[in-house]
Amino acid sequence: MQNEARIMTDEEIRNLNEGQFVWIQFRTRGLYCLEIIGICKNSDGNVAFMQFDSPNDYIEVDFAKHHFRLWTGQPTEKQMDEVEWE
Repeated sequence: MQNEARIMTDEEIRNLNEGQFVWIQFRTRGLYCLEIIGICKNSDGNVAFMQFDSPNDYIEVDFAKHHFRLWTGQPTEKQMDEVEWE
């Protein structure tokens, strides 16, 4: 079966909700499947910050920085390598 994972679009990110699990890839810390525990949106509806709970840490990501990316499913190593970081 082919893995159809891809980077989430802005619209898909805007439609995420607390309690959902997402695949998040950090530039320097690897790939994780984490539960969203908080979402802060700007007045235009775009996500500004997102908080995650993990077994070892509380993680907050700032959407103005590009040190992470969200995937629609679990990506393969090849898929992660093929997508350029912004």
